[in-house]
Amino acid sequence: GINAEYMGTPSECLFFFVMIGLILFLLGSVSGARILVGGPTGWRGAAYPDLAVSPGDEIVWYWNSSFHDVWTVPTQADYASCSLSSATLLANVTKSSNTPGWEHEFSWIAPQGQKVYYFFCSIHCVSLNQKFRVVVSDILSGGAIAPVCNTITFQNYAPTESSVQRFCALYPNRCPFGQANNYASVGACQSIYSSSSPTRQDCMWTHLGLATAANTSATIDLHCGHAAGLSPCV
Repeated sequence: GINAEYMGTPSECLFFFVMIGLILFLLGSVSGARILVGGPTGWRGAAYPDLAVSPGDEIVWYWNSSFHDVWTVPTQADYASCSLSSATLLANVTKSSNTPGWEHEFSWIAPQGQKVYYFFCSIHCVSLNQKFRVVVSDILSGGAIAPVCNTITFQNYAPTESSVQRFCALYPNRCPFGQANNYASVGACQSIYSSSSPTRQDCMWTHLGLATAANTSATIDLHCGHAAGLSPCV
């Protein structure tokens, strides 16, 4: 099976999530978006942004080289070090594809539950940072219902290379400085981030990743504000 690290949630969020999942299951309507890792360039020797998806979404890896594979690991520590000691191989270098234009293909359906999943290529994880995380949660990616879960904590989610300079350089790529609820400037970003606890910084990184992965302006604005220190990142 797929390894995962569970994210704790408040009881009211867990109850809501379980009820929604049960309703969707009974209706037989658990299906979602199809997300291509790397878009048109596919799975290659490069760093990838983290993804925020809902249960039922399909993530697809395509590649045209015999030098890539897909592994999953159970913890942030394993992910950060690209360790294979507890890893599970999902697709090896010979995994074939039925899609024209691609030699290799692997797909994974996001399961029910709120979890962070860790994926990497064992060949290029260390040298080229070919890896990414997937946050699976209807609540986190749902925009309108996200404020219900204002006590979720995000332990061990910040990238290992995180720093105030990196965070505040990446932030305006998705979240313009000076916009309502966002940081006023790079200086304000650096000041607030630097003075925040590690747990709050983890939360900020999480929501910057969610903003980057979002595809609606309302959801982007929501997570940009959280990444700037609004609840739940307080």
